[in-house]
Amino acid sequence: MESQYLIILFLLFVGASLTHLKNVKSPNNTSQRWTKFLYYVLFIALMFGVTYLSTVGKFWAFGILALVGTIEFISVVRMWAIWRVVSILLYFILMLGFLNSATLDSFWIRETMFVVFIFDSFSQLIGQLLGKNSLASKVSPNKTVEGAVGGWLVASAMVWLSVQVDILPASTHGLPLLIWVLLTCTLALSGDLLASLVKRKVGVKDYGTWIPENGGINDRADSLFFALGAYGLLIFIY
Repeated sequence: MESQYLIILFLLFVGASLTHLKNVKSPNNTSQRWTKFLYYVLFIALMFGVTYLSTVGKFWAFGILALVGTIEFISVVRMWAIWRVVSILLYFILMLGFLNSATLDSFWIRETMFVVFIFDSFSQLIGQLLGKNSLASKVSPNKTVEGAVGGWLVASAMVWLSVQVDILPASTHGLPLLIWVLLTCTLALSGDLLASLVKRKVGVKDYGTWIPENGGINDRADSLFFALGAYGLLIFIY
């Protein structure tokens, strides 16, 4: 894992450099961008730290996140009665899956976080710098095809590098690993878009104000909630 943390430090350096380039390209709101970047780094560090807890410790930590996220979601959703009930029910099921993912091996929780955070970060940064074609303009105007593809390519490259330094076991190499990365990135993107769709439907910018310049827990962890939640539901079913 030490080698992978060196990869993460390198990616943080790249992320900081891209943030700087964005600030040079568009000098407005530079302090807000740096604040957002630094608090996101802190969030990543805390989430990786949680994976070193016992299963009970992870369950409690995930439970606190799920509780805060659920409170946020319920307080924001103001849809017509039946859709409010349906959306809250679906969110609750997702959070049950997220809680159940705490029972996964810590190694694979970290690897999922590794892929999600890389995809989430670099799809946004690459989209801001190079994005020209909107991915889902009616749901999230800032999401671009270039950003999504770029985020997936960076995530795939970093997982490939992890394979080369023997972080990932030999049994996971090859096509199955590539499919897993693609699936995880797709889940992360789906979570992001669905969270944006709900916000657009109810007319709010953020789910909360817990994390400066990042919004609420659902704004920052939507991709992670959806990816780990989906895997948690999958292992519960099978």
